[in-house]
Amino acid sequence: MRSSKTLIAALSAVLLGTGCPTTEPANDDDSTEAPTPNPLEAVDVSAEFDLPCLSAPVHVVRTELNHPHVYAENDNDMACAMAFVTAQDRYFAMELARRLGLGTLSEILGDLALDADIEQAAIGSRKVAQNMVAAATPRCARTGTRTPPE
Repeated sequence: MRSSKTLIAALSAVLLGTGCPTTEPANDDDSTEAPTPNPLEAVDVSAEFDLPCLSAPVHVVRTELNHPHVYAENDNDMACAMAFVTAQDRYFAMELARRLGLGTLSEILGDLALDADIEQAAIGSRKVAQNMVAAATPRCARTGTRTPPE
């Protein structure tokens, strides 16, 4: 592993019923069994991301239906990885919404979305968005956040 702050995303349908690895040997002094290996190490890695919010490695295993299962050592790392995975999954929907508002949906969907683009041009939603950015404070325009009223 290249970094201790690595998020490993793997697409796999296995390992869901295998349970967590044992971290302590059995209490039986006669036991010579080795600790159970970590089943996540058997999953093929399909992507790696270095996230500044992680303090330890996090594994994301996706099922055949693309449902993410996040395995992390602490709650903060789990929340960071889950937010990242959710953002990945929602990016296309956000891009569609952005293009709908700007009237550029047909650039990626073709003639199917041409009527929606014409409607947005008639409404003037692009000009409204430009006016909102122009009227915003520099911080608000840069980050996309609203400034609370004073």
